[in-house]
Amino acid sequence: MVASYRPDVREVFAHCWADGTWLPGGICMPARRGLLEHLNQKDPFVKQRHVALSDKKDPLPFLALRRDSIAIVVPEQESIPSLQGTTAQHRVVCLLKGAILHGTLETLANLRVSDYLMKGPGFFPLRDCTIRMSSMPSLPTPIPVVLVNGERVIGVAEEP
Repeated sequence: MVASYRPDVREVFAHCWADGTWLPGGICMPARRGLLEHLNQKDPFVKQRHVALSDKKDPLPFLALRRDSIAIVVPEQESIPSLQGTTAQHRVVCLLKGAILHGTLETLANLRVSDYLMKGPGFFPLRDCTIRMSSMPSLPTPIPVVLVNGERVIGVAEEP
């Protein structure tokens, strides 16, 4: 009998906002991979466990969530590392369908926000973030870190 290989995995609880719906649950990933790195993989789906849907009392044991449908991820108790090297902090506003985010974007020093976004890997962190959504009251603020899917962003502007 051949033993099957099972990599060490861990679960990070996060609130994923996908196509106008909050999907709180545990994101499953390799144990040694950070959440931001995991979200920026090219696999088409993100594995979630214990996903609470508003119309169900019991959470779904498993959900394969399309990565490209996720607009933002709000992790709980997950450290998102800062960039290495000399950095600059930019206060920005991000426009998404149904949401406006205000937060701090970290880039390498002497790199414009537009250049960072053009070369960005997909998801990027906004720190000390506030989220306003047309469909619900404002979320408690500030949120320490929100991971934003650059492919779902309508626009980004630096705040004066």
